[in-house]
Amino acid sequence: MKKFLFRLFIVVLLIVLCDRTTGTVLYRMLQKTTVGDNGRNNRINHDVNDDIIFLGSSRCLHHYIPRIIEDSLGLTCYNAGTDGEGIILSYVHVEFILNRYKPKLIVYDIGPGYDYYCGDNIRHLKWLRCEYDEPFVRDVIKHVDKTEYYKMKSLLYRVNGNIVEILRDYLHSPITDTNKGYTGVKKIMKIEDTSKPKQNYDIDSIKYYYMERFITTCQEHDVPLIFYISPAYNSSDGREYEVAYKLAEKNRIPVFDHLTDSMFCINRNLFGDSQHLNEEGAEVYTKIVSKEIKDYLCR
Repeated sequence: MKKFLFRLFIVVLLIVLCDRTTGTVLYRMLQKTTVGDNGRNNRINHDVNDDIIFLGSSRCLHHYIPRIIEDSLGLTCYNAGTDGEGIILSYVHVEFILNRYKPKLIVYDIGPGYDYYCGDNIRHLKWLRCEYDEPFVRDVIKHVDKTEYYKMKSLLYRVNGNIVEILRDYLHSPITDTNKGYTGVKKIMKIEDTSKPKQNYDIDSIKYYYMERFITTCQEHDVPLIFYISPAYNSSDGREYEVAYKLAEKNRIPVFDHLTDSMFCINRNLFGDSQHLNEEGAEVYTKIVSKEIKDYLCR
């Protein structure tokens, strides 16, 4: 029995040492990464200091071109939209940003499924776990899933599911982010796509809470916030945005709605798929957005 307990102790000790050693090495590699999705996440949280920040899901990532906005307004701009993410990650981003400096404007591109309707919130913790040592990030993670408190005792768990990307991004030669966060969709929608993401219209209390916290955080730092609803192909029903409109009205936030803009919604040559403008569409759209923001800032 004593031998068994001793062996068990040795095994547990080795597991803990492996976790601490490997987790620490991977975490330090992650901190030094400047390319790929990991480098981009680091940049948004710790380095970005632009005048105008765009936040949101993939529709933000693919629809707003900072170069055009910078040329039009004479202000620096960064697109911090993230594929497959929404308000949970965006709230963390805005906390990091506003704790560091005060932008002239924050623009949030609304994505109902990612911002206030029910869905799997645990999947949105991937980019938060690596920042767990930050108290406000820790609070968000525990709010989304209380069991994460115990899982996060493991340093390897904090980077689990991201190990291959960390190694790849760390070994990649440093490159300059000339697109300022923007990623263009190069394809053209060849076959007419009228499909829409399946939407659960039940309000997600956690997402809604972070929508409110996002707004409050901007207000507390006296940073102007505006909402954008970007175009979708063949869209005629905007009822999924009613929650965003109510939030905007309650908090006096301007809303610029291009969801059913006829310049876009019936022109499939400007789309890569039904929900995302391609590069040509983003160019046309960003020029419109630039003028609207310029007029808004000059009021």
